[in-house]
Amino acid sequence: MACREGARKPLRRNGSYVPYNDTAKTLHFVTYHVTKRNVLTPFPEISAASTPTLPVVPLAGAPPPPARTIAPPVPFRLPSGYSPPTMPAITVNDRVTIPDSAIETKAVRSSGPGGQNVNKLATKIQMWIALDQVQGFIYDDLARVRTFLKSRLDADGRLLVMSQETRDQAQNREDCASKAADLIRAALVRPKVRRKTKPSRASKQRRIEAKRLHSDRIRNRRIDE
Repeated sequence: MACREGARKPLRRNGSYVPYNDTAKTLHFVTYHVTKRNVLTPFPEISAASTPTLPVVPLAGAPPPPARTIAPPVPFRLPSGYSPPTMPAITVNDRVTIPDSAIETKAVRSSGPGGQNVNKLATKIQMWIALDQVQGFIYDDLARVRTFLKSRLDADGRLLVMSQETRDQAQNREDCASKAADLIRAALVRPKVRRKTKPSRASKQRRIEAKRLHSDRIRNRRIDE
């Protein structure tokens, strides 16, 4: 707090001068200012009611001021030819592809080592794939995929894949796409049909010959008395 022009050092109530290093501490609690005669007087109270206001008198013959009009907000429009970035379709095999409309991704905080970078950046990628929108399924492929991947489906029946291998969103997104393609590709592999057959004559002879050789080997181990 600064004193008026020509005023001396602020005084305490007992008449002693206030040191410069204690001035700020003392004046923080004191609501008085120092006059030229070093008389402690309270600050004058200033309020909005006591502030004088000057009336506005329009000039004779002057046109009235124009009314202020607020322009409506300009809607945001994308530039012509702009298309939002989309994720390319995931190719499972020559027949099955996952379009961008069937993919939903979300970036969340990663776990594990990484220092403060883990707490500041969201690099872990969660990817949901709507299996009913995958293109190229034939016959019972969709039912086979859902049965094979039933432990990886969420409540809505979407395939959930996550990746936090790196601290980069783009690399983790590519890793999720690779995992999803590998899972669906493995689910589309049809197991080989096993047919009941009878042992052939050659297989029977090989079995009997193997038994004879094993018997001779055991016989040769005995010590004749």
